[in-house]
Amino acid sequence: MVFPNRIGSPPSPTSPRLPALEAVPPQTAAQCSAAAPEGPDVPRHPSPARGHAQPGRPRTARLPAVGGTLAQAARPAISDAAWKRMAALPPEQRQRLNAKERETVAQAVNELRRHVEASGIDFVPVFGFWSLRTNNHQELGKASQAEVIEGRDTQPARALDYRMDYVASTEYRGRPQHPGAVASIAPSEGGQVPGTLLKLPFDRAEELLTVLLAREVGAEADLRSPPDAEGAPRSSLMYRPVVRPVQMDDGSTLHALLFETNPESAKSLSKVFGDDEGLTAERLAFFIASSEGGFERDGKKLGGPSADYWKAGMQRLAETGDAPDPLLAQAYRIATGSRAPDGRLALDAMVGAAVPRGTWHGQKGWLALTEGRLPAVYAQPAGAVALAQHRQHQQALDGVLTAWRSGDVARAARAQGGDVRAALAQAVPRLLQESGFDPAVYAASALGASGHGRHLLHSESDARSDLQGLCALQVVAFDPARHPAVLPHPEACAVFEVPRPAGDGTAAQGGPVTVAVFLHRGIDGVSGGLERPRGDPFAPGRVLH
Repeated sequence: MVFPNRIGSPPSPTSPRLPALEAVPPQTAAQCSAAAPEGPDVPRHPSPARGHAQPGRPRTARLPAVGGTLAQAARPAISDAAWKRMAALPPEQRQRLNAKERETVAQAVNELRRHVEASGIDFVPVFGFWSLRTNNHQELGKASQAEVIEGRDTQPARALDYRMDYVASTEYRGRPQHPGAVASIAPSEGGQVPGTLLKLPFDRAEELLTVLLAREVGAEADLRSPPDAEGAPRSSLMYRPVVRPVQMDDGSTLHALLFETNPESAKSLSKVFGDDEGLTAERLAFFIASSEGGFERDGKKLGGPSADYWKAGMQRLAETGDAPDPLLAQAYRIATGSRAPDGRLALDAMVGAAVPRGTWHGQKGWLALTEGRLPAVYAQPAGAVALAQHRQHQQALDGVLTAWRSGDVARAARAQGGDVRAALAQAVPRLLQESGFDPAVYAASALGASGHGRHLLHSESDARSDLQGLCALQVVAFDPARHPAVLPHPEACAVFEVPRPAGDGTAAQGGPVTVAVFLHRGIDGVSGGLERPRGDPFAPGRVLH
């Protein structure tokens, strides 16, 4: 889970405190029974004897009465309207999610409601692992950890059929150039993950759960997953909210909300490598050892280096007597033993390290795949040498763009509320020069039947990124005699004239070839229907729907 350094209020989007829980008349036992929704229930059987409990498959049993169930007639309730607001999320957070992501959140909240109402408890159960085991007062609405009382507010618990998992962090615990890692959990039959059951009180459930959902589903969503093969949106959430059974110390179980790795996320370290090795200890060590990360919001420092995060977590495991996941234990030894005396990280010791999509190591394959599967949009550079030079252009430009996005000009544009992409368009000629861009590489693309050839230099597919919207850098080589109206296009950032390639039979009598670099806004250059701009200068009659 993403756990920032806790200074002040929770690191949620700046939204006003939600209204207090709406008063709901107490229900009679008959009313509660009649209103109980269909679906899985939590039976109320006596707990099995401790010595006979099955650790992998515990029997469901009643929770301890401390801070737990109340007499049915006096039982409080969360209103239907409050549950619906939680399922929908506030507008500010909801508009940042696509349709599939909104559906995922709503399904989890609705299932949580069914279990809460069916089980007779007077709190909303949330399973916390890693940092939330011992640092959870803000999630419970307390001023400090000293106010959290085990039994009343929390209870030791284990997530059943789960294992430790790991996701990349490019915001809270790392940077795109060297992502960090944060803890997660993933389904694993027969496994168990130690943690804590948080009991969110009914009278503040809407406020607390909404803040928690907004943080866990909205955090680290800077790498957007492209649509699937059918063009349907995929979830880019780093964590997926689900409701699963958790086991208490006495062997009883209760369904609770938890956050597991989203298998579609570009940040799932178990999936990002795409080879037979998968996530090895050496690869995980690369992410654990990141010494960058964190940011400030509203004057508060959030997050921090990944190395600090894992050091604190390993200390907590030692204090609770829980053995770390074997993969984590080995990776942590490698990460902490691979620094020079001056504290620098020996990157060459991190064999097989990878970076998720959204940074160059991931984007290079994405760009190549896009150009290969869209021959009607993108031309292939003429020959292996030109193709290699094109890939070098993509990589070098990615590097200077990454530096520019964190520089003074970009920061000033954001602070002034301007369009960062407009500032980037002005900077493109300088960035091309700094990256060693050679327009002659593309000249041969202008000699085809259409008189032009388009190539993809860079893609930004996250509408919520620091560039404040989709954009794509495309380079097009064309014959100006056949396309005289292209140069005045408002999104052309740089224009070059290069000699017409020799050997095509027209070099002697033909004029130079024009190579133009465009920064198109509102498209990402890779997704279905967003590869070419509206009013495409090379197909002006084309209209996108």
